[in-house]
Amino acid sequence: MNTTTAPDADIVLVEYSDQDSKLITDTLVKNNILNTTVRLKDGHELLDLVFARGPYEKASVKMPKVILLDVHLPTVSGLDVLRELRNNKRTKNIPVMVFTSQESDSEAFERYKLGVTAYIHKQLDTEKFEEALLQVQLYLKTYRILILEDNPDDAELLLYQIASFNIQLISRIASTREEYIQALDTFDPDVVIADFNIPPNFNAIQAIRLLRKKNPRVPFILISGGLTEEFAAGCLSEGIDDYLLKSNLKRFPISLTNMLRKKKVEDEKDLALQMLKQSEERYREIIETAQEGIWVLNAENQTIFVNKRLAEMLEYTEEEMMTKSFFHFMDEDDRATSAEHFNTLGKGKKIQLGIKLNSKSGKKVWTSISGNPLYSKDGRYTGAFGMITDITALKTVQFNLESKVTELNAFLYHTSHVLRGPVSSSRGLINVLHMMSQDPEEKEFLKMLDDCNVDMITMLEELTRISTLYYKPMIHERIDFGDVIQEAINDLKEYPGVSQAHFSTYIDDHIEFYSDPFVLRPVFISLFKNSATYCSETRTCNIYTTVTQKNGTIRIEVTDNGDGIAPEFQSRVFDMFYRAHKKARGPGLGLYIVKHIAERMQGQVSLRSEAGKGTTVILSVPLSSSSVVASSSLN
Repeated sequence: MNTTTAPDADIVLVEYSDQDSKLITDTLVKNNILNTTVRLKDGHELLDLVFARGPYEKASVKMPKVILLDVHLPTVSGLDVLRELRNNKRTKNIPVMVFTSQESDSEAFERYKLGVTAYIHKQLDTEKFEEALLQVQLYLKTYRILILEDNPDDAELLLYQIASFNIQLISRIASTREEYIQALDTFDPDVVIADFNIPPNFNAIQAIRLLRKKNPRVPFILISGGLTEEFAAGCLSEGIDDYLLKSNLKRFPISLTNMLRKKKVEDEKDLALQMLKQSEERYREIIETAQEGIWVLNAENQTIFVNKRLAEMLEYTEEEMMTKSFFHFMDEDDRATSAEHFNTLGKGKKIQLGIKLNSKSGKKVWTSISGNPLYSKDGRYTGAFGMITDITALKTVQFNLESKVTELNAFLYHTSHVLRGPVSSSRGLINVLHMMSQDPEEKEFLKMLDDCNVDMITMLEELTRISTLYYKPMIHERIDFGDVIQEAINDLKEYPGVSQAHFSTYIDDHIEFYSDPFVLRPVFISLFKNSATYCSETRTCNIYTTVTQKNGTIRIEVTDNGDGIAPEFQSRVFDMFYRAHKKARGPGLGLYIVKHIAERMQGQVSLRSEAGKGTTVILSVPLSSSSVVASSSLN
C-alpha cells in the first residue's frame, strides 16, 4: 500500500468549493493568521487523515488544533463527518467550526448535539463573515484564565463550561482579595473572569481597578447570576470589558475573541509607540539619509515603524501606517505569494522580491523589497526589517521601451517588404538583359549583379522573419511536420544548391504538437539553406531530417554531409550576423533565427559538427510549449 506523508497543519479546512476555499484562506492571511493550513475537498479525506487510515495508515499523524468543516460535501456530509469525529476519543475534543448556507443546517447539527464549536454562515456580509471566522484564533493557543470566585463549586463549574468550548486553558482560582493580588503578580493572566461580590469586603469594581493598575490591557469579564441594565452599564463605565450570565455562557467565545483582538490592537499600538521612542536615536541617521523606504514589521507582519520616505511613497502619514498589516497595502492576488515569502522570513532567511503596493489614493507603486528577519536576544523571531525601493519609473521606462521595440519591429517588417519590390524588379530587368545579351563578359557581369540581388533578397527575407516573429499575432493549430518541411523546400527551390540536394525525412507517427506553422517553417528554411550553402563540391548534398517525440519533448534534427564547422567557430554560429565560412551568403541571421525561435518556444538548440564530414543541428521543444505558444504572442 502506498503511504502518503501526513500534513503537519494547525488548521484543516474541509471545503469542496475552490471559490469558498480561497475566500476563507485569504481572510485568514489578511488577518495575520498564518498558521499552517491544509485544505481537503472531501469528508473521507479528513477521516482518513485524523484516524490514520487509507493513504495515511503508516504515517505519523498530528491532530489539528481546529477543523473548519463545510456542511455540504461530496460522498459524505459534514454532519456524518462530525458525528464520527465526536464518537472517537482521539478527536471528540477537537474544535470544529461549521460553515452553513441556511438556518436548517445548524438546526440539524444541534438536533444531534454534536458539539459544534461555532457556526459561520457563508451568506454574511464580508465584515461579519471575517468577525465570525476569526474565532479560529481562540483555538490556536493556550490561554491563562484567572477566576475570581469565592465559591469553589461555582468556579469549577465555570471552568468546566469554558472547557466545553474546546478552548485550551491554564487556570487559577482566587477566592479572596489577597489571592487575587498575588495571582496578578505571579500568574500573568490573559483574561480575568470575576463574580461581582467576593465576601467579606471585595468586589469586581475593586478588582478591575487593581487589574488596570497592573495591566490595563487584560480583558475583564463580569460573571453574575443576574444583572440589571443600569448596574451593567455602571460596571462597563468602570472599565469592565463585558458581562455574562452564569446561566448562559454561549456568548463567551465571541466575547473573548473581540476582547483579545481589541487588546492585541492596543498592545501593538503601545509597542509601536514604545519602539519608536526607543529607536529614535538609533534610526535617526538612517532616516535622514536613506533614499529608500524603511519598513519594520512585528512577528505578525504588522507595521511598527516606517520612515518618512516610505510614507510619502505610499501617500500616507507615518501614523496612518502604524499597526496596519503589510498585506493591507497590496491586492488580494499578491497576498498569497507574499505570505509564502514572509513565512520564509520567519524561518530566518532573507527575501528579495518585486511587488506592486497600493498607495492611499489607489495608485499602483512598483517596488523592490529586500527583507531581513529580526530576532530578540534569546533568538526568538520578532519581525522583519525591509528596505523598499520605488521602481515605478523603471517599470514605466521598461513598458515604454517594449512599446518602442514593437514599433521598431513593425517598421522593419514594412520596410523589408517595401525594399523587396525594387530588388525583385531589378532582378527581372537583369534577367531580360541577360537573355538579350550575346556578349559572354557582359553576361558574367549581369550574373554577378543578379547574385548581389539574391543576397539582398535573402537578407530582406531574414529581416522580415525576425520582425514578423514579434509583429505577427500567433495562431494555434496542429502541426503537420511533413507539410511544413515540404513548404520550406518549395520556398527554397530557387536558392543555389537546393535543387541539386537530396532530401529525406523521417517523422514519428501520431505526433500531436500545436503551434504556428509560420514560426516553425523559418527553422527548416534556415537549416536547409545552411546545408545547401556548405555542401561539399566533391559529393552529392544529402539533407536528412528527423522529427521524433519522446518524454514530452519534440526533437527535430537536420543532418547534412557538407563541409562541417571547425571547433573554434561552433560556439558563435548562433550569434546575430556571424559568418564563419567564406561560402557564407546573406547577413548571417539564419541560425540566430533558429535559436531565437527555440527560446521563444521554451526549447533549446545545439549542434554537432566535424570539419569535412557534415553537421547536425538539434532543436528540442517541450510539448507543454504548445499551450504557452497558443495563449501568447512571441512578444
